[in-house]
Amino acid sequence: MPTINRSVAIVSPKRPFFDWCREALKDAELTFDDLMATPGVYLLPDCELEIDKPRYLDQYFDLIFEEELAAWVADDSLWPADRRFKVFCEWFNVHLSSMVVDLVDGPLDHDEE
Repeated sequence: MPTINRSVAIVSPKRPFFDWCREALKDAELTFDDLMATPGVYLLPDCELEIDKPRYLDQYFDLIFEEELAAWVADDSLWPADRRFKVFCEWFNVHLSSMVVDLVDGPLDHDEE
């Protein structure tokens, strides 16, 4: 099966992100399982994980952080002001994989923003 020239980051929340979501949404019914049910999946440039993982996380964490925040709270005025890499690592688990297999026979489409 064909692989594509991308790596993938799978981002799942930790407890501090859950606590922030509940506070920002004022939603006492939101559960940690709700957040865990839909991890974020991000395509990154192809990389050798042992060598490139720290550099890639440092390069892309801010974009991933904002996407994760926006997925749950659209109003960016409610987002935390402190979005440094240290906070990102406290709020999310990140699993990187350099193996991305395309199981679909057809071109990839990209949404226009």
